[in-house]
Amino acid sequence: MIEKISWLLALTLFSLLFLPSWLFQAVLITQILLVLISYAWAMSVRAGISVSREQANIYIEAGQPVSVVTRIAHTSRFPLHWASISDISEVLYFSRFPKVLTPMKPRSELKLHNTLRGYRRGVYTVGPVSMSGSDPLGIFPWERSFPETKLEIIIYPEVLPFPHTIRKGATGGPAVVRDIMHEDQSRYRGMRDYQPGDPMRYVNWKASARHAQLQTMEYSQTLLAPVCIVLNLTAAAYPSRHRYGWMERAVTGAASAAAACIAGDQPVGFYANGVLDTAKESTAPDEGQYIMLQQDSGSEQAHALLAVLAAITPHESALACSAMLTHMASALKELMRIYYFGPIPSPDELKILTFLRQRGYDISLFTAAERPKNAYALRDQGFSVYPLYEHGEELYFGAAGRMSG
Repeated sequence: MIEKISWLLALTLFSLLFLPSWLFQAVLITQILLVLISYAWAMSVRAGISVSREQANIYIEAGQPVSVVTRIAHTSRFPLHWASISDISEVLYFSRFPKVLTPMKPRSELKLHNTLRGYRRGVYTVGPVSMSGSDPLGIFPWERSFPETKLEIIIYPEVLPFPHTIRKGATGGPAVVRDIMHEDQSRYRGMRDYQPGDPMRYVNWKASARHAQLQTMEYSQTLLAPVCIVLNLTAAAYPSRHRYGWMERAVTGAASAAAACIAGDQPVGFYANGVLDTAKESTAPDEGQYIMLQQDSGSEQAHALLAVLAAITPHESALACSAMLTHMASALKELMRIYYFGPIPSPDELKILTFLRQRGYDISLFTAAERPKNAYALRDQGFSVYPLYEHGEELYFGAAGRMSG
C-alpha cells in the first residue's frame, strides 16, 4: 500500500510541475483524492475489525458434534462491502465449508456458528480466524489474522461399559456394597429388632429399654477400593497385525476403566509409557520418565485422565514398561487394584507384576492378543486375565457374563 501511495504522490508532483493544463491537473488531483480516500477507508476498516471466540478450549467425545461460535465486531464508520472470513481445521469435519463471504454495516457485529466433529481421539486446533477485504475501488486489499482465536479441541477416547465388579477393598469408602463385613460404623443407617447372631456391640440399650425389646443398630456397608491403571504403549510388543488398532483398543480400555471407577467415587491413579502429542508440540519422555497422575477422585481427575488419554501416543523413545513398573512398585504405598492394559506382559514385566500380586495387590490383566488362549495362559500364574476385543461395543471377552455381579 505504501508503494502505491508513493507512486501517486510522485505522479501528482510531476503533473503540477510539468503539465500546464489546469483541466488535466484537476482531473488528476480528483483521482488522487479518491485514491487517498480509498486508502483511508481500507485502513479504517482493517483497524476496526476484531474477532473473538465465545468458547475457550473445547472437550468432546469422539463423534460428538460441537458448535463453534465466532463473534466479529466492526467498529469503523465505513461500511465493509465485502469480507472473506476463513476458519479452517486440517482434520476436523465442518458441517459447512468454513469460509464466508459477507458484507458488514458500519459499527455492527456478526456472529458465526459452525458445527464440527471429529471421529478420532486426539488434540486438534481450529483457526486462527483470518479475514480479508478491500476498499471500494479494489486498489488497497488487506488481510488480517487473529492468533488469539486459535481454538484447541480435545477429543476424548471412546468410553465403553466396564463390567468389572469390586472384589476387594477396605471399609469406609464411598462405594456401597452388600457385604456386612464392610459395615462402616461412621455411617449410621437405622435400627431394627435384634436377630440371633447380631453382635452385642451393635445393641442400642437405651432404645431397647424404650421398646422393651432388644434393638440392633445398622450401618451402611461401604468399600474403599482405589485403583491404579497401567497403560503399556510399547508399540513393538503389540501384535503386528492391526497393531495400531490394538493400541487404540488398549487406550479405550484404560479410558473405560477410569470412567467406571471415578463414577463409583473410587480414587484412581495412572501410569503410562507414552508421549503426550498436543496441538502445540510433541515431546518424548526422557530416560527414566513416564506419564503419571497421582491418585485422586472426582470430575477433575476424570477430566485429567481423559485429556491425557486423548493426547497420548506411542513413541520410539518411550520408557520400557518393565522400568515403569519398577518405579510404580516402589511408589505404591497402599494395597489397591491394578488394571493393566496392553500387550501380553513380557517375562520381566510378569516378574514385577507377580511380586506385586504376592504383596497383596489385586491385579487384572486386560491384554491385546489376537489369540485369547495365549492370554488365558497367564491365569495359571494367579492373574485375572481378560483378553480385549479388537473392536466393537463389548470391551473384553466374557464381559457380558459379568454385567451383574
